[in-house]
Amino acid sequence: MYHKPNIPKMLGEWIETRIDLLRRYRSNFVEKDSSERDRLTSTIEKLDLDSFESSTELEDYAAFLSDEYYILDEIRDISNELLIVALYRLVELETVRQLKRLYSPQKASNLYAIEPFKSAMLKDHKFDVTSISGFKDIDELRCINNSIKHNGKVSGSLAKFPGWVKDSELQELDKAFKRLSKNVPKYLSKLTEVLIEKST
Repeated sequence: MYHKPNIPKMLGEWIETRIDLLRRYRSNFVEKDSSERDRLTSTIEKLDLDSFESSTELEDYAAFLSDEYYILDEIRDISNELLIVALYRLVELETVRQLKRLYSPQKASNLYAIEPFKSAMLKDHKFDVTSISGFKDIDELRCINNSIKHNGKVSGSLAKFPGWVKDSELQELDKAFKRLSKNVPKYLSKLTEVLIEKST
């Protein structure tokens, strides 16, 4: 007997595998970053004036190692930003792909931004996108993504969500990724379910 595939469920599972790849990337990076910091710490602890020709040479080398810590911090911040950008890009691409069930490819491509998307669904299909479970997390993810791309500081839109302070530096993006990524598969699965219903 033929069983109609549960496309929303299959999509949710597929999205989860994509996010798992991002989680694996993060895990590998954290491991490498920790190893490199341990190496630097060990090197600094073993610094001995007898190994250098002068105290100035020792100070210069210590300053170099300190710069290495700074570079590691910068790389860590960039890595966390990339996780957020990649996660939201996944949401954007899949949203546009599923919107092609209701709109032409060109029209769907123009609805990647949240406001046109919300307006079109409300006007054309009498459906409030914000009612989908997980939408708030997706919207917060969008605001973090935009803050990263603009100036690296918390925007007014992002500050509307708990824990973010307007104009402050973006911090703990790794924690935001871990928290917000949990609802992405569920949201996209439910969105697809709605779009399929509207297309029939």
